[in-house]
Amino acid sequence: HTAPGGKYHLFLSHTWATGQDQVALMKRRLLALMPGRGRTAEARQRSAPKIFRDVDDLQDTDALEGYVASSACVLIFLTRGYFLSPACLREARAAVQANKPLIIVHEADTTKGGGPLAELIAECPADLVRLIFRPRGEPLLEEKEMEGGSDAHGDQADGIGAGDGGDGGD
Repeated sequence: HTAPGGKYHLFLSHTWATGQDQVALMKRRLLALMPGRGRTAEARQRSAPKIFRDVDDLQDTDALEGYVASSACVLIFLTRGYFLSPACLREARAAVQANKPLIIVHEADTTKGGGPLAELIAECPADLVRLIFRPRGEPLLEEKEMEGGSDAHGDQADGIGAGDGGDGGD
């Protein structure tokens, strides 16, 4: 579902300098994996996932927070300089403030603008680190939120878990 009163299923947040090509490919592949349904091309287009990407959808940079608000989920494509970009910081802060589910995709390849995860996290302002990244071993869901509560700690292989935009229970 899109956000209540929303327009987009997913908002792709990235820095132009190091993430534009990868995010374009990501959007194309997501749409190919989830085509719309219907008998006519118009029906298929209407039912296809709505994915916000600046180059395709941005009409007003002053409205970045509104685009985030009208999205059900935010994907942060983490590359070098993401947290040094004023626009990316606005998007990340808007997502956290609106309690949007976050998906963090880390680009490790230095030839594609990535870098070691610890270095990229170090670029994140201190007030956002705990809201976006969780320490290793912290549960993604509290036991009370899980049915049966059998696997409350869901270990993350890379040592982080995507933030839920909330306060992490603190």
